Amino acid sequence: MDAVHLKPKQKLKAPAIALPDNCCYWFFFDLDQTLMCQDTLESKRKLNYIQKEHLSDSGITNSKEIKLLALYANELSPILQNLTKNPLTSLNIITKGSYDSIFTISPFIELSFLGGDNFNGRLINRSDFKETKGDHIKRLLTEELKRCPPHHVILIDNSLIQRESAKWHGFKIIDPTTNTYIENLNKLIKTIADPSDTSGKSKTKR
Repeated sequence: MDAVHLKPKQKLKAPAIALPDNCCYWFFFDLDQTLMCQDTLESKRKLNYIQKEHLSDSGITNSKEIKLLALYANELSPILQNLTKNPLTSLNIITKGSYDSIFTISPFIELSFLGGDNFNGRLINRSDFKETKGDHIKRLLTEELKRCPPHHVILIDNSLIQRESAKWHGFKIIDPTTNTYIENLNKLIKTIADPSDTSGKSKTKR
């Protein structure tokens, strides 16, 4: 595992415009086997046959010079770029893996999915998690006074245990291991108001 170089403590990055918390959507993407896979037999064995068809070289290596492969880079790039630009959404990464946040995760996200643009979301990078991701996200939002409805929080994670923990809190969940993954993600994003509508009439669908 890489040595972890921690950035100064970050708060959750709010969406780009000032809105009540209940108008914002918080997306949390897992890293390993969701956005990324190390180019090793051990890591690849954890992928199912659907995921293995969507691997590509990110051009990034970890401190052990192991290539990091991106999952669904072509399909996710426009989606994640939209999430970073949409004033109603906040894109965040949450992982239990021990990676270098500055020199590994950020460049990987930026080059694989954001077209080289800076990733300014929250990187929650903790190898010593003693709680589920659902519990951690709930506590994080509570501590930072983000009073958003539970269904405005979305966890995308390959782990059933982590998805169930998020579901228990009322968060939306998406399974990235199915053949309807991208379709389900796009459907969810389309329920969020169109940020290009400046008329003030754009509303989130119910």
